[in-house]
Amino acid sequence: MEDQALQAHAALQVAAAEAVGFAVGEDREGKIIIMGALQQPKTDANGWVFAIPGPMGAPVWEVVRNGPGQGPDEAAGLAVDAWGYSDIVGSEFDALQPRAFALRLYP
Repeated sequence: MEDQALQAHAALQVAAAEAVGFAVGEDREGKIIIMGALQQPKTDANGWVFAIPGPMGAPVWEVVRNGPGQGPDEAAGLAVDAWGYSDIVGSEFDALQPRAFALRLYP
């Protein structure tokens, strides 16, 4: 799993120079879940979570979390449970004030 995650992270860096990965997990189907931040536009960061079927596969699904206000929105923690759900926590900006968010993504 760790070798696949490192290869997936390397592929992510090549494919999206404007992205950074913070956490990697694996769901019960063997998909690699990568969580991080994506620059959109260049002055703002958004939380980014996506799944790939293996180290070199194209994304099966992705979610970009863009908070209601301007400012960095980041996914900061990832847990994948026994049923394959991806739980993500992070922070986003609303009216120039940071606030926490939590997402549960279904496999």
